[in-house]
Amino acid sequence: MARVALITGGTRGIGFAVAEALLRAGDKVAITGTTDDGVVKAEHALSSIEDGQAIGIVCDVREAPSTELAVRTVIA
Repeated sequence: MARVALITGGTRGIGFAVAEALLRAGDKVAITGTTDDGVVKAEHALSSIEDGQAIGIVCDVREAPSTELAVRTVIA
């Protein structure tokens, strides 16, 4: 059974590398970032991984409503 991971700051650096590793291990991944452009680029790159299921969500974790929306999106 695949796990689902929500990775904040998953559009670059360590967060992106973790998302990539989890996808390659067969898990489903949701990443967040603060800009539309960054999220779209990272989601596209992660979606190119064979059999990978990744979604990108624009989210600023410093704002509770934004974070709550991201979590609800992943759960749905």
